[in-house]
Amino acid sequence: MGELRHADLSARIYRARDYTINMTREQEREAVADRVQQLLANGLLQPPDGVAGGPLPVHYPNGAVHSWMVPFLAGTKLVAWAQLSHSLDLLRFSLLPEGVEAKDWLDPEQIARRVAVLAGDVGALSFPVLTYDRDPSRLVWEVKFSTPVKRSGDGSLLAMPSGKTVRTKK
Repeated sequence: MGELRHADLSARIYRARDYTINMTREQEREAVADRVQQLLANGLLQPPDGVAGGPLPVHYPNGAVHSWMVPFLAGTKLVAWAQLSHSLDLLRFSLLPEGVEAKDWLDPEQIARRVAVLAGDVGALSFPVLTYDRDPSRLVWEVKFSTPVKRSGDGSLLAMPSGKTVRTKK
């Protein structure tokens, strides 16, 4: 016990937990926002325009926070987004050249209204949670429903970020 048995492990393995121990969700959010500002200052993130918005937690299927999504907004448009891990490593950065309405992609209440219309009669819907579909690079909003319906799945609907497509979770 206590001895290092695998000297060739990456330092990332050891430091990944350091950022989340004894941190509240708000402290994590602030650390992510600070890291994004560092990445912008270093030139590692180069959004076409706009400013970084507030970080949104991306959840594992079990509800724990997997990573953070940071939107870049130009007025009411979402022009880019970054995804950072718990250890504040940049996982991905995506540009949306045309820009999309930020509310359609980022506002849980807007997503909930759109899902309710598209889903039809599935009973009560939960508040949308940002998660992923099979792979952490495929961000979706998950909305659980209460009424069993004749659909496959586990009682969850996945809304693609644009909010224009809804399907059952497989």
